[in-house]
Amino acid sequence: MIAPVELLVACLYMHRSESRHAGEPFRNQEVILPAHDFAGALGVQPDLQLVTKTLKDLCTTGLIRFGYPHATEHRLRDGLQLNVSQQPVLLSPELSDTRNELWGRVASSIHLKPGDLLGSHFSVLSERARHGIEEALKQLGENFKELRCLERLPHGNLRPTIETLTRIASEAGTDGELREIMRSCARQLRIGSALGTEWTRVTPREAALIHRLERDGLIARAALRADLERVRELLAPYGLTARIESIARSDDPAPLSPQSGDRERIAPIRIGTKYTNSSMFGLSSHYLASILRDPDFASEVHDKASESVRGFVERLRDIRQRYEREDVTMKYVVARQDKLLADLIQGLST
Repeated sequence: MIAPVELLVACLYMHRSESRHAGEPFRNQEVILPAHDFAGALGVQPDLQLVTKTLKDLCTTGLIRFGYPHATEHRLRDGLQLNVSQQPVLLSPELSDTRNELWGRVASSIHLKPGDLLGSHFSVLSERARHGIEEALKQLGENFKELRCLERLPHGNLRPTIETLTRIASEAGTDGELREIMRSCARQLRIGSALGTEWTRVTPREAALIHRLERDGLIARAALRADLERVRELLAPYGLTARIESIARSDDPAPLSPQSGDRERIAPIRIGTKYTNSSMFGLSSHYLASILRDPDFASEVHDKASESVRGFVERLRDIRQRYEREDVTMKYVVARQDKLLADLIQGLST
């Protein structure tokens, strides 16, 4: 009795052998090669699960570092199970100028389908393309070895720093190597601030540059105490106020403490709420839903600005609902909530 996996592999090899004669090119026909054919290039044993996991890790890193060609978007997006909220920053147009030929070669050929009958596989048109993928996998594996997640994001407002790094990298006189480092740093800071540090991959030199920018005060620090009054002034017409509270950077549910990596942030609250010990950022989606049902709050939505405030509360509710379904991490929630508030304040200030 032939095992299903062995039968599948045999069929795939038959598909490949029928597409060409021995020693001849593939005749420009698309040929499917099972992922474990590339186990040697990946430096692992030809085990289906191990090869698939290794490929997913490699593709996640490639995606974080370089994005991916739009023609392959759905393959990698579905294979890595990206959710809708992760896609915009990973595909952001201002980040698409970071290119890598090796990654492009792999991304354009791979099909990440761990739950599919065929499993993960590559599509190739020639022996040369096959060898190109093998070499690309080997080289990317070596290049990615030195990459690590950022231990933490710098304190403060990262937007000016990201814009400065991007601007310097685009100037004609910037050295090629420095341009690449600055582009990568800008990309990693932008992705990290939106999705959390687990979605960052930096080289030691890039991590050192980010650390130096923070050490030398070149990353703008948020003046929360001064900003608080401005936020209250902007939100007051819509039945909201704000206060400063602390939140842990980690997913550790333990009580907040200096050792747990707290940070201060501005948290909006409903004026006159009976839940005086809570904020919109600290409560469940049920609280946010109750605000949206409040007739007084609904009556305040009478112009574009107050519609933005209502949309802000609705998006907060959606984020909390996703977290309550255990679909995202607390780091994701914190990053998205902070960004929503920053976008709201910027919108109300214009």
